[in-house]
Order: sequence, then C-alpha cells, then structure tokens
Amino acid sequence: MQLDFVWLTIGGILGGIALGIVTNLMGWREYLGGKKRFMFPPAEKQVLLDTLLGLNDVSRPYRVAKDTESDFVVEWKLDDVEWQDRIFRHGLVKAYRARLLVDEGKRSVRWWEESGSLSWTKSAAGVIPRVSYETRSFPRRVPYSVTNASLWGLLQLASRKQSTSYEYQFDVNEIRGALSLAVEECGWEWVPVALRRHATHELTHAVSLSASDDRVFCENCGKQIDQDSVFCVHCGDKQGVA
Repeated sequence: MQLDFVWLTIGGILGGIALGIVTNLMGWREYLGGKKRFMFPPAEKQVLLDTLLGLNDVSRPYRVAKDTESDFVVEWKLDDVEWQDRIFRHGLVKAYRARLLVDEGKRSVRWWEESGSLSWTKSAAGVIPRVSYETRSFPRRVPYSVTNASLWGLLQLASRKQSTSYEYQFDVNEIRGALSLAVEECGWEWVPVALRRHATHELTHAVSLSASDDRVFCENCGKQIDQDSVFCVHCGDKQGVA
C-alpha cells in the first residue's frame, strides 16, 4: 500500500514535469516579459533600436532590418548577390528567420523564430535562392539549433581587397547570442516566444497568416521581387523565360 503511494507520487511529479515541458513548447500561458530587473536603468527605446540596427556589418552573413509585421526581422543575406554565392558554395539548405517586437511597456524584446527550406536554381547571373518557410499546424518553440555542423560549419573566404582570410559561420546561435546580448546590455529583457502573434503587431497578424511566406528572387540579377512579378523592378528582366 505504501509502495503504491510512492509510485503514485512519482508518477504525479513526472506528469507535472511533462505537462510543464509541453506547455512551454506549445506556448500556452506564455510569458511576455516585464519581471526581470537590471542593476542599471534601461536605455531609451530609440537607443535600443539604434543598437540593434548597429549589429549590421558587411562581415556578418545575416541582416537586421526594420519590419512592418514586427519591429525587426533577422534573416540570412539571401537578397545580397555576393552573399548568395557564398551561401550557395557553403551548401546551406535551411533558411532561418526571426522577428523581434519591442514592448516599451514591459521593457522587453520578444523573439520568435522559424526555419524553412532553401533551394537553388541557376541563371545567367549565377545561382538564385528560393525560400519556403514551414507552415506551423500548432505553436511551438524551436527547441534545437537550426544549424547542422556538416552543412553549416565554417566557410573560409579570401577577401579580394586584402590578403587576410575571414571566417563566416552560418550559425543561428551566433545570431541569437548577438541580439540577446545587445538587448540586455541596454537594460531590456530578452523574451523568446512560441506564438507568432506575440512577436507581431496585432493589426498585421491576421493578414500575415493568410499571406504566402515563399520568397522569390529575380532570375537575372538575384534581387528579391514580388511573387507575381512579370518583370524585375530592379533590372527590368522578364521572369519565367527559359
């Protein structure tokens, strides 16, 4: 009798832990920030925004850009012709995107991320990427690194202007680390979330759910264009012509 009670207690504890893990991954009762306190006063919102944009650098394979759906979007530089070639030669087959929403009331920055497939086609201008992000049937966190050591390791590229060689690491942990450190050094709380709507503006969330997440690039110059474009707005080349 006493042994049954012990096993019942253990089962209850394990069940509670499992429920907590599932709740965390699914995003139910999601924490949105506001409780963490720093030993120094938080920076003004504009200082935070400038700091995040200041992370952009020609040597980094990702870009932090202002966004209409969220405050910022972070992606690999797939719309940069030079980086397209580097990323292709590196064998990257996974796309990555993160959205940041700055909550001034809670002094927090919410971070939502997703992965997708990355394919390549050859054109007169070189290789052109095509990205298709996954459609989630239920909310979840990304509980693992999107990087893969066999595909996303270090790429050595020699600079044409200098004799020094540089390392490019296509690692999403590097993106997370740089962004989270910048946020916390400004005295704001870094809050990863599982629900997309918690990292997007309310007015744009409903529209974004019905919109396609595929990205299309010009077959000639490689720059991003609208999916239904007949001609590229950048170089004028007609699309879909073999």
